Amino acid sequence: MISFMSEHSVEYLVVPHLKTLLEPDYKAVIPLYFWNSREGNTYSKYSQQLRGKLFKILAVYPRRPKVVSYYSETIFIKFNHQLFERANFNAECGFDTIAGLPLIGDIYDISLNPSIVYFNLFNNGGEEILELSLTNDLSITSKNVALIDQAQIKQIIEGCKSMSWNNAVFVISESKYFLTPHSLFGDMYKPVYYFIEV
Repeated sequence: MISFMSEHSVEYLVVPHLKTLLEPDYKAVIPLYFWNSREGNTYSKYSQQLRGKLFKILAVYPRRPKVVSYYSETIFIKFNHQLFERANFNAECGFDTIAGLPLIGDIYDISLNPSIVYFNLFNNGGEEILELSLTNDLSITSKNVALIDQAQIKQIIEGCKSMSWNNAVFVISESKYFLTPHSLFGDMYKPVYYFIEV
């Protein structure tokens, strides 16, 4: 399989798309690429605007499409076991975890305002590669993930624990002590955390 874009490039598509989907239903939707020394620093912790507010936390992993050849009518998505390890940890902390994928088979397709699909990661799921059609109705068969729509994403968020900004930041900061690094260079699978005010 051939990769033609990085997860970081996928973020530019998934993050604004999901923010737009969620904003009509919530008081505030704050997507963050979390760094403890930035988003988790003292300035944020003592923000007057954050004080007293409660948030649901949704971890979103952008996933890059892969192809087997040029002009392919199908793409592939891989769910690594590390993603399920993180999903399990998040669930224990009161967060939930989904993944977002643009339905494109070529780098040029980024310019065409592509469709984005989302997947719920099941607790205790295992590594899997799925094939998706770019030309027919989407469907998958999997014991590890499920395709989800906007209403189902909202249901997932409603099931998350409500917590203060500082409590959520503490959990995210501490996660590095409980999760296995993907490589010697640190965690290659960093999600975008959506802090959703309820």
